[in-house]
Amino acid sequence: MRAMWEKRYSGKEYAYGSTPNRYFREKLNSLPAGKVLLICEGEGRNAAYAAFRGWKAVAMDYSDKGKLKALKLAEMKGVLLEYHVSPVESFQFPSEEFDAVGLIFAHFEPILRTYVHAQARKALKKGGKLIFEGFSKEQFGRDSGGPVDLNSLYTIDELRNDFAGFDFIECNNIETLLDEGLFHIGMANVIRIFATKL
Repeated sequence: MRAMWEKRYSGKEYAYGSTPNRYFREKLNSLPAGKVLLICEGEGRNAAYAAFRGWKAVAMDYSDKGKLKALKLAEMKGVLLEYHVSPVESFQFPSEEFDAVGLIFAHFEPILRTYVHAQARKALKKGGKLIFEGFSKEQFGRDSGGPVDLNSLYTIDELRNDFAGFDFIECNNIETLLDEGLFHIGMANVIRIFATKL
């Protein structure tokens, strides 16, 4: 897993672009600045944007090369990031520390998915916001992005179960046109969630 991401992030270009995910940007901009955790953040496009908007941004990912590019992007924007390189299964998630958590195209097989989502829930303060965008199972077989393993794609029911007890302000399965760097291009089926930890 780590070797794949190191290879993907080794090029000069940003694999998924240097601008933030559109849904993440829209939802983050609706909130007062606080502290945000970006899980599996890669090359830092969302974390750097959050920091630019005045948030204290904490990012984590498997990849050293991803971290280097994230810090370079932050430097270009004149901001600072806290970035941890760690397998997600051994990252030490704090308890009730963050005002928002971003899970943007962070895909896992089912057992790891439920673990990571439980840790994301733990990391949020009460009243904190979850900002989520990921590929649905309807994305399977398309070349516009996402895992090639059906089990690592999501359904709304799975995600509602993972985040049971949240107030789902938005929870939608939609077709959208992606234009994010080299690997998210074209029509795609995604799930978008904006929810509050109760």
